[in-house]
Amino acid sequence: MPAKDVTLYAKWNVTYTVIFDSKGGDAVPSATVTYGNTVAKPSDPENPSLDDTIKNVTDANDAPAHDFTFKNWYIDESLTTPFDFDTPITSNITLYAKWGLPIVELGGHDDGTLGTQFDRVWLSNSWWRVLKADMADSSNGNQALIIKEQALTDQETCDGDVMVQFDTTGKNSYFHDATTATGYGESNLKKVIDKYYEDNIASTYSNYVLPVDLDQPNWTRYSENMSFNTVSGRAIDYKNWVWQDMQSYYTDARFPISLAPLTNVNDFKQQAFALSYGDIQTLDKSTFGEYEYAGGSSMSNGKDIYTTLLDFGNVDANHHDFWLRSAGRIATAPGFVYAGNFCNYTFYHVVNEKLPVRPALAIQLD
Repeated sequence: MPAKDVTLYAKWNVTYTVIFDSKGGDAVPSATVTYGNTVAKPSDPENPSLDDTIKNVTDANDAPAHDFTFKNWYIDESLTTPFDFDTPITSNITLYAKWGLPIVELGGHDDGTLGTQFDRVWLSNSWWRVLKADMADSSNGNQALIIKEQALTDQETCDGDVMVQFDTTGKNSYFHDATTATGYGESNLKKVIDKYYEDNIASTYSNYVLPVDLDQPNWTRYSENMSFNTVSGRAIDYKNWVWQDMQSYYTDARFPISLAPLTNVNDFKQQAFALSYGDIQTLDKSTFGEYEYAGGSSMSNGKDIYTTLLDFGNVDANHHDFWLRSAGRIATAPGFVYAGNFCNYTFYHVVNEKLPVRPALAIQLD
């Protein structure tokens, strides 16, 4: 057979390195990947370095292992673009871990999507319930209204008592005057919640907390275009009134929190707060209904006076009730919730009484 020239061609196996930067979490080994192939997704790391100094414990023994959980790998250090593990590798690349608040679904309210109403968010050594997701334009991410499931403990109230007196000034009415006082603004309840926020949330979780305006009215604004009855024949004023239509006070949709500054820019700030009737009226109405306590008694003379979103009996059976920041149905009474019921026709709590406290927050979930 005659000799014939043969040309041989080299084949090069080009490989690239994928580096996983866990941002302080567990070390994740780098991967070597042949050009055009995909990289295997590693096991999710943990990051105990982000834990606060309080051991994660709840009455239900259902605390997460750590205060922050792994969310995803991102292609940029600013964590704006998640990495798709179906992407062929064609160059060296570094992926960055994103850490966030643990979120789980509440049993009985599973919808397969995390960050929706009823879901539980772990923040400041406690589970908080998502009352409303996507409060604003969803293009801004999930800006959620949440409330602490467990009432503040006696240590968290800073006075050795889980029960907190709404007002400790000696006044006998929700409003202290007609023009300057806002009721909640002067209350002991606000002082307790503000102190809890500064001690437990501000330093560690401020990146998640959204500034809000509570839109607290004085008596003049509160009473505008409203119908009240007098008490004991005296003239109606800030310390002498009762709602004429008993349904009106708990269906009052005025004065919810705002994610934008309203009348006073100084009121627009990062803060925890008690819910208002206005906040409750913005919640998903499909969760509303008549009140029926576990004992079987139903409030059949009222409609839409209860929401399952505010019923914490399954997670904090010892503290069914908690204060609202709104005025109640009479001049001496703030609003309150009992086992999800935010109206009661038969009794009320006056300003010098004590109830548990469940603070709320507006947070950026993602």
